[in-house]
Amino acid sequence: MGERYDMDHVYYIDGKDWHGCPHYYEYPCVYTWVLLHEYVGIRYSLESDLLIAPKLVDYGTVELASSGIAVTYVYSQQQFILTNTADHQRTFQIDLSALYPELSISYMASGEERIMCVNDKITLAAGDNADFKIFKL
Repeated sequence: MGERYDMDHVYYIDGKDWHGCPHYYEYPCVYTWVLLHEYVGIRYSLESDLLIAPKLVDYGTVELASSGIAVTYVYSQQQFILTNTADHQRTFQIDLSALYPELSISYMASGEERIMCVNDKITLAAGDNADFKIFKL
């Protein structure tokens, strides 16, 4: 991300019409947007309330308490647990392909176990969770 200066002759003598680092997020709102949507993987979706598609590099827990998001997930080697911490029922579109490439995933939600398909949608009541088990076919 760079800054554009049309007065190059006044500020700089290197002939560039912009300055800055192309791989640096200069503004906090851009950094936060990329962190939340691309790394943590929580986005709004037209087909569900939230799309969960994390691209984490290590195991751990992510908890976002903001009322618009209100979700927690736990990522481990053999399991992914998603919890709806909102005070109402919501539908989630799930894409765990970046975390578990070439592996199959089954999940238990509302007392029912199913094999997960690409961009599968699940509905969770307030406070409920979905337990995703990871395995090789």
